[in-house]
Amino acid sequence: MWAVTRQSWVAWQLYARALGTTSTTRNSIYTAQLGAFQDTSDSASAMDIQLQQSCAQAKANGVVVYGIAFEAPTNGQTQIRNCATSAAHYFNATGLQIQSAFRAIASNISQLRLTQ
Repeated sequence: MWAVTRQSWVAWQLYARALGTTSTTRNSIYTAQLGAFQDTSDSASAMDIQLQQSCAQAKANGVVVYGIAFEAPTNGQTQIRNCATSAAHYFNATGLQIQSAFRAIASNISQLRLTQ
């Protein structure tokens, strides 16, 4: 539902309203643009797979991955948690908790040393 809502908002606000001079042209532009978006967008499950592949590749190359699920829906929390290097690298934050998450990450990073 959210993916379609975002697409419809962009199609209406940034294309139809911006380019259409009459209600007929606005509706025509909106319909065409929304159709184009829906034809080219990946499904949520395909994007989840791509995210997890990218995270796995980063971790396999020694990258420490932190994840903050800021007021994320359940699937977003799951994807971000699975992407993080470990449970200690994942934060589920709402509201001002995001400050604590960034502080914890900064503290952890400040303890790292570059080695050759």
